[in-house]
Amino acid sequence: MSTTRKKLPIFSQTFIDGGSAHSHINTQKIKYHIIKEENLEELTVDRFLELNAGPLGISPGYDQQTKALAALAIVGGSLCLVVEFPENRGRKNGPRNRRANGKGAKEEADLESKEPKEYRPQREWLQRILAQPAGIFAFDIAPLTLSLYSDLNLLIHQGVDIQSALELMLPPDERPKGGGMSDRKNPLDAIVQCVGEGVGEGVGEGVKVHTSIVNGVFGDLFYEAGDKAKELDMMQRAWAAHFVATFENGQQTFDDAPRIDLR
Repeated sequence: MSTTRKKLPIFSQTFIDGGSAHSHINTQKIKYHIIKEENLEELTVDRFLELNAGPLGISPGYDQQTKALAALAIVGGSLCLVVEFPENRGRKNGPRNRRANGKGAKEEADLESKEPKEYRPQREWLQRILAQPAGIFAFDIAPLTLSLYSDLNLLIHQGVDIQSALELMLPPDERPKGGGMSDRKNPLDAIVQCVGEGVGEGVGEGVKVHTSIVNGVFGDLFYEAGDKAKELDMMQRAWAAHFVATFENGQQTFDDAPRIDLR
């Protein structure tokens, strides 16, 4: 992940207990690398992509004051790359708490930010990650798509909004009727739908989703560099997006999901 090949720290997710049926979930260790954008090297991106040809899960972290994109976590396999954007934190780009299905995100971003973006090679390298052919998966991908484009001039290719995709897989009479934000599945609902109905706090043979932890982590998208709890929360959200895309037959499940492609 870096030219010095230093030993990377690890984290373990706390969202899901795999029980005896999927015990590997409990023991998986995810290596992570947190780096400021200005220090990102092309070799780091090359190695990340070489090791991760499948779907990637991403999650944002926003500045609490300006609501601008402060960091992005990207998970593939057992690796997590976190890129921080300290120079972007002072930008006032409005609230980022909207939840939608991704429709019109680029058009809205065009209206929000017309100023020219400073050229940085790191943006080209990050763009390669966001163009992963196997798909970029996220919960509530629309506001993230908007932030990436308006703040950093980055475009998601083959993006999948997890909640929207899962809703389309439900029988017609079980799909949300209103189409508004309040009718959308929340991340907990989406995770439960992917792993099954065994939800609770205990340990058993089946998969258990720890509801209070999931709701707490997804309820706060703010990020502060150096805050270990905030860093872990963002990495876990990205892990969850990658997990639902790859769990059991997840890749087949999402094969026909609508893709967000802003090229």
